[in-house]
Parts: sequence; C-alpha cells; structure tokens
Amino acid sequence: MTVTIGCGRSLNETTMKEKVELRPAYVWDCPDCGREIFHRGLVPEMTPEKEEELRDDFGVQPYEEGNFIMMPTRVKCPHCNESFPTLHFGDEDV
Repeated sequence: MTVTIGCGRSLNETTMKEKVELRPAYVWDCPDCGREIFHRGLVPEMTPEKEEELRDDFGVQPYEEGNFIMMPTRVKCPHCNESFPTLHFGDEDV
C-alpha cells in the first residue's frame, strides 16, 4: 500500500515507522483579529450505558462512529486576548 502525504512524497508500509493518534478538536475564527484558532477537545470518560443514552438523545445512528467531546461556553483568543461566548451546531443562532 502506498500513501501520498501532503508534500507530494509517497510512503509505503515498509517505510512507515509509527502511527499518529488523531484527537478530536474544534476550530473557530476570532471576530476581532480574524485568526483561525484550534483547540483540542476534551473527551469525557463515560460508561457504555451513558454513551448509549447520549447516542439516543442526539440521534446518533448505530453505524456512526466517533467520540463525544466537551466544548466550552466561552473561548479566549490567544493572539488578541479577547473573550467570546460560543455557539454549537444545533444551537438556534448558528
């Protein structure tokens, strides 16, 4: 198997030395300075029963995979130091 990476180089299975872990994150644009900000999301630990309850509450289908992540109600831009309330997908104002 050959994998093409962003810079146009190709790697095959014999030259790949390690795998990287993908972690959930969210992104937002600062309304004041215009910069794109990335934050690592927090994945709460929960029992399988609680996860199933959340899947039912949010209408997650059995074939859909992924993690629930916790997102803040306010964010602060590390560049201009301004703070903002957040909206999440599904909120009426989005």
